[in-house]
Amino acid sequence: MIQQPSLPRARAFARGFTLVEMLIVITMVSILAAIAYPSYTSYVVRANRADAQQTLLQGAQAAERYFVANNTYVGFTLASPLDRSPESGTVVYNMTTPTLTATAFVMRATPASTATNKNDGFLEITSQNIKRWDRNNDNDTADTREDSWSR
Repeated sequence: MIQQPSLPRARAFARGFTLVEMLIVITMVSILAAIAYPSYTSYVVRANRADAQQTLLQGAQAAERYFVANNTYVGFTLASPLDRSPESGTVVYNMTTPTLTATAFVMRATPASTATNKNDGFLEITSQNIKRWDRNNDNDTADTREDSWSR
């Protein structure tokens, strides 16, 4: 009878993870991801909105400087780099001036259709420093609680 060589004692006790242990780890990671992803997405939406608000304020300041120099808002244009995300260079909000007269302006930041903020509604600022935010995304800022940028 041929005797098989015995395994070293240390190797006999070495074993890998069981299927149950792996399933527990995968379940825990899935639960953590399910909690973390919505929080991260919410953070990105708020950060993008804050960037758009800052851009609108900068645009309003530029418009006021233009008005002081020219005694009219007609002819004022927004600088295009203001509507791009500094990290990726992709358009997050489209900055427009839907109203631009000699004595008044309205600047609007509308989320790009491909942006994370696409359902966040648009932001506006006027020459009278009235700030509006279309929270329910119905293209109307006359609704309740849409007369400011704060929640």
